[in-house]
Amino acid sequence: MSEALSAVRKSLGPDAWILKSRNVAAGNGVGVEVTAMNEEADEVGGAARAIEPTAASGSLKDVQEGIAEVRALLHWILPGVARKGLTEKLLDQGLSPEVITRLARAMEGMEAKDDRERIFSALSRLIPCAEEIQPKAGKQQRLALVGPTGVGKTTSIIKLTVRLAQKARRVGWISLESGRTVGGDLLASYCGILDVPYRAAHDRETLARACEQLSSPDFVLVDTPGFNPRDKNGMEELAEALAAVSDLKRMLLLGAATNGRDMADWVEVYRKVGLDSLVFTKLDECRYFGPLVNTAVGSGLPLSYVTGGQDLVNDLQVGRPDFLASLILTGWSNDD
Repeated sequence: MSEALSAVRKSLGPDAWILKSRNVAAGNGVGVEVTAMNEEADEVGGAARAIEPTAASGSLKDVQEGIAEVRALLHWILPGVARKGLTEKLLDQGLSPEVITRLARAMEGMEAKDDRERIFSALSRLIPCAEEIQPKAGKQQRLALVGPTGVGKTTSIIKLTVRLAQKARRVGWISLESGRTVGGDLLASYCGILDVPYRAAHDRETLARACEQLSSPDFVLVDTPGFNPRDKNGMEELAEALAAVSDLKRMLLLGAATNGRDMADWVEVYRKVGLDSLVFTKLDECRYFGPLVNTAVGSGLPLSYVTGGQDLVNDLQVGRPDFLASLILTGWSNDD
């Protein structure tokens, strides 16, 4: 099934609609034939295992009828789960067919009390997560928060600083944002309140100098500007500036309510500056958490933190696979 889905995506693109599937004879064994359609085209194709699709008639109006076939496909992959309505839950949350296929594979032979528990355990195993950042003896930890405009990089730096301060960690800030007025710089406003040393930088040289000046803190957190994904010059300038700092970890922040396709695009755009982990922000603004799991699993980047509110003290949490798995099955709660 995984090979068939890969063939469909290769031929029709990552957003192809899976309309139906069936087992077919293949040599001495059994293969899988998948009928799929690209929403931007007016053609339907079928893929048998990893064979190139063959053409068949169809139109975009068939998509509505095809939704039921998508559910039938998932019922075929997870028959026991489907009987309890959990397949509908996975689809409604937006899990991709590839992730659901991997989920089904991870559930094979798993011992658990019920299917919900098996799904929870399998999801938790699929989602890569990073350990919480820790100080290293005699070595400063440096982290740059990168991501689109408005994703919450600056407020996340403040939240992370509060969390580290609770553990008696010393933190310094550097802002790479250019063109800000002092009154509009949130870090400049909070550095006095939190007693955090703060420096501003605008290029490679000034960033390197700022790091030299902030030699005593255990952690240095670097705020960066957001870019339009088509702004190649801005991304190249950011990559060049960050390259001036040795041992700099880069965390990509993505808003939880961003659609899955844009998330995948942002990951690829920011790979140009180098990425070490993910942070999902604004979970309280999101209702469907499948794209988060799709992004974490598909990118291969471990999840460092999540945020979901305006509380500067308690809002930021360490990214845990069981937490994302619970979001898929139960949704967001203000008590989370």
